[in-house]
Amino acid sequence: MGFGFGAIPELNAFIVDEERRQVVLRLCELAQERLRALGDPIPAAALNQLGAGPPDSHFQRDVPAGVFREVAEQFTALVRDTPLE
Repeated sequence: MGFGFGAIPELNAFIVDEERRQVVLRLCELAQERLRALGDPIPAAALNQLGAGPPDSHFQRDVPAGVFREVAEQFTALVRDTPLE
């Protein structure tokens, strides 16, 4: 994938059963709804207000929503499809 970051390792310690997986999947769904509400492209001002991106950096241009949607979809698939330990 190559997004420049990884999943949070501590997530495995939280998602220990199906109930918790469903909580995280619901949060993923809410985050994706919020992402869709930002429009396409996502305005640089909105991304800067959210604190998206590396610390001490600012978006200078609007960004195609697909950039963030792909990450959100991949993360959701990871949570949904990874076997519980």
